[in-house]
Amino acid sequence: MTPDGIEVTSLSEFAQGLPVRQDKAAPIERHSQIEWFASQSAGAKPPYDLVKLNCEHYATWLTGEKPMSQQVGAVGIIALLVAAALLSQ
Repeated sequence: MTPDGIEVTSLSEFAQGLPVRQDKAAPIERHSQIEWFASQSAGAKPPYDLVKLNCEHYATWLTGEKPMSQQVGAVGIIALLVAAALLSQ
């Protein structure tokens, strides 16, 4: 682990014997771009934010996509539905 808290591991080390689901894969022609982005951002320590800047945001940014988190979006939709249901009573 680096002093900045960054740890590069293999998939098997990351999974620790548990199943890992891959939602999508970057095309092979983007791999060198992703490696470059990752190396350039390795020393940076942007403030972590569960809603605005979490690991899913970082992963989508690395692949050249708009940084986003489907998990955060889903929680937001559920919260809106719950609020609407409570307000309609």
